[in-house]
Amino acid sequence: MSYILVVDDNKFVSSCVAVLLKKEKYHVITACNGTEAIDVIDHGIPKAIICDVDMPGMDGYTFVKKLKTENVKNKIPVIMYTTNQNEQDKNKFFALGVAYYIDKRCKTEALIHALRITCNEEPN
Repeated sequence: MSYILVVDDNKFVSSCVAVLLKKEKYHVITACNGTEAIDVIDHGIPKAIICDVDMPGMDGYTFVKKLKTENVKNKIPVIMYTTNQNEQDKNKFFALGVAYYIDKRCKTEALIHALRITCNEEPN
């Protein structure tokens, strides 16, 4: 089954994103940090990942860096979804190959649009 993995330590945010994606007919699995996300991915490759930057344990940068070093996992598209808008951090993520770096304060349509493009899907 194809799914979208949402990685965020804030349970309210991950729940809101999951509800939004389910309304768009996506199957969603959540993880609270990079370590948990790696465990989830080991059981099945997601169609895309929506990930926060600042998380306890394995943060977003370490998670994406680890993800991009593994052959099968390095092809998974990643959308960073964060309040961290530091330009240096943003550039580090783009250098790792993330597809988008979206501010959580933007309208949710921006996240859905980025996800559809990332997954090569037509808008509804």
